[in-house]
Amino acid sequence: MQSHSKSARRRGVLVAAGVGSVLAITGCGGKSDISKANTSLNDQLKTKGLPVTIDCPKTVTDDKQFDCKVTNTKTAKSTTVKFRLSGKDHDTLNFADQATFTAAVAKVSK
Repeated sequence: MQSHSKSARRRGVLVAAGVGSVLAITGCGGKSDISKANTSLNDQLKTKGLPVTIDCPKTVTDDKQFDCKVTNTKTAKSTTVKFRLSGKDHDTLNFADQATFTAAVAKVSK
């Protein structure tokens, strides 16, 4: 049973590594509403079979990193991870660091 849970964690980490950036951000005056992008990212995670949700602030400042809460939907374990907006028009929600995001998913999946 122990090896099965380790296998599930590894699969979750590999799935997390396959989640990409998300579009659907609207912005004005150096601030962006990322709520639709946040929903889209959670849909991607669910589609990939990862029991994790990400909760980001509704509005963020362009060109700044911001914290989002990563929560395991089965155990309620959570941690924070940095995200950022990228792209010419700050229209892409992205992990500030893919390795850190993957580690966060592994942490809440233990």
